[in-house]
Amino acid sequence: MAIFFAITPFLTAQSNHPLEHLPYSGGVLAARAYRAGRLVPQNGGFGLLGPTDLVCSPAPCVFTPVRASPGGQPANESPLATNPRNPMQFLSGANDYNCGNIQGFYSTNDGGTTWTHTCSKGSGGEGDPVVAYDLQNTAISGGIQNGNFVVFTSTDNGTTWSNPITVTSPLLGSLADKPWLEADNNPGSPFAGSLYISGTQFASNSDSEISLSRSRDSGKTWSTVVVDTKQIFPAFVDQFSDVAVGRDGTVYVSWLRCPANGPSGDCGGTTANFLLAKSTDGGATFGAPITIATTTLAPDPDFCCFYGELPNTFERVSDIPSITVVGSGATARVFVTYYKYTGGFLQVLLATSNDGGNTFNGGVPVSPASTDQFFP
Repeated sequence: MAIFFAITPFLTAQSNHPLEHLPYSGGVLAARAYRAGRLVPQNGGFGLLGPTDLVCSPAPCVFTPVRASPGGQPANESPLATNPRNPMQFLSGANDYNCGNIQGFYSTNDGGTTWTHTCSKGSGGEGDPVVAYDLQNTAISGGIQNGNFVVFTSTDNGTTWSNPITVTSPLLGSLADKPWLEADNNPGSPFAGSLYISGTQFASNSDSEISLSRSRDSGKTWSTVVVDTKQIFPAFVDQFSDVAVGRDGTVYVSWLRCPANGPSGDCGGTTANFLLAKSTDGGATFGAPITIATTTLAPDPDFCCFYGELPNTFERVSDIPSITVVGSGATARVFVTYYKYTGGFLQVLLATSNDGGNTFNGGVPVSPASTDQFFP
């Protein structure tokens, strides 16, 4: 089932550089700039879509586009999850500027024909929505509030939500950033039903480390461990983690490590590494990380986008090593997508491991670099 979301262009700046030049995620920086008055929602043009303006391009399309986000304000960064026990139930979320807390969630019980929209409880929303279902039919949504990772749980598929539950406060004192949520819905796993959230922990001086939080009770309580050693800024920044779970319950965490000393005083235009660490005890401990691949990040000639900008634009483009796992144990196949700057365009590559994530093939281009390819 394909679901189309109406995502408006992001925001119009009131100054040349409305976002702080920090290694935080765009969702956090935009939320803070919005509250400080440096960013305002875009009005007119193609920033606002009417209910009949959703079109399929290029035609033909098998499914009719459906609006999930009401209102005329931007809604972006939309993850999507399907209930493993009910394939007609979907859950999504967004940095939703129709909500006072800039956090909106959307759920459907009919395969995407109609949607229920809710705004998160709590205060100090700073973006980066995550969603999942567990084996108990619990819907879980989350994001960042006041620098903390938080989640909300629902037993009626998003009609009502719990109050915010703190997953972790910033381990290094400043910000818990860029969470990603995954559920172990493998019935044969010794940790079946567990929830995992990976993310970046930032200090006030931008030192960083990757963390993994786990819950065994449908999100009610959490414990957190550090996946790898702290990186000292500006020598290196760890950011943009992703998490996946194998059929045997092995937890895989991937992330980007880049030097923040590029031509623009950030990671733009630098040579970076993608790393992977594994846990075989349900996220309690992790082994030493291995290198998935090395890449070249897009440059940041306009000093606007800490991890590089889409060539010939002012658009931030984050290089997230998106990971998925097929199988289990020593023969598990691990796939990681990412982009590489070729000097003219961004090109998507796929790195593959056939031995449970111990070694990778170094990355193979998905298609020729004749246009920009990003956010795989």
